[in-house]
Amino acid sequence: AAAMQRQAELDALNARANEQQTMQALGHPWAKQPAVADFVDACIGAIDRHPLSIEGWVFASAQCDGEMVSVTVNRTGNSTAMGLVEATRGHFADEPAFFNGGNSASLKISLNPGLAGDEPLLKANEALPLLTSWLHGQGLEPQLNEIPVVLPTPVTLPGGAAPPPAPLPEWKHFGLTYTSLLSPAIVLRNVPDTGFRLSEIKVDLKSDQLTWSVTGDLYAK
Repeated sequence: AAAMQRQAELDALNARANEQQTMQALGHPWAKQPAVADFVDACIGAIDRHPLSIEGWVFASAQCDGEMVSVTVNRTGNSTAMGLVEATRGHFADEPAFFNGGNSASLKISLNPGLAGDEPLLKANEALPLLTSWLHGQGLEPQLNEIPVVLPTPVTLPGGAAPPPAPLPEWKHFGLTYTSLLSPAIVLRNVPDTGFRLSEIKVDLKSDQLTWSVTGDLYAK
């Protein structure tokens, strides 16, 4: 049953990956995430296509995790909830979810970018300066912190002997965040992306200015 489950997971990965993957890829989180360019194209494309105003409900912010974009809009003037519902019906993943006393709503857009697949990782002392140098060259001040890698504990089968402990991780994981007034489509174009993946893009509109916040992961040996 476990082998069948792993094969099903591999089949699902290969259905979205650019290249055929092996079982080894199932243990590598970077293999199951979109490439940076694909993540940016999917998220920014969906956000850019969203109108700034729908029946008097104006864009306030958006958040994208690569699988879904959640857009927040705020009510203005005499606009109504039913007006937004009718105007958006059939154009989003579901109907608006209202909050803030009915003065704000969330609209969701489904995405399905391809997955990057597995790849050989760079050594940490090469990957870290390579990526930070790129971002510093774009005028950014990224925040980087190492995240402990915890591998899943092997499962003991009923009536079987206890399996050996999980092996030591073969890679290091670093979390990255930065904030910029420039779109990630500009900042991250041609970024060194070996072992680098994005997990979230946020954008807020305040005082007629967009502020972008990006969260990502860097995997290295």
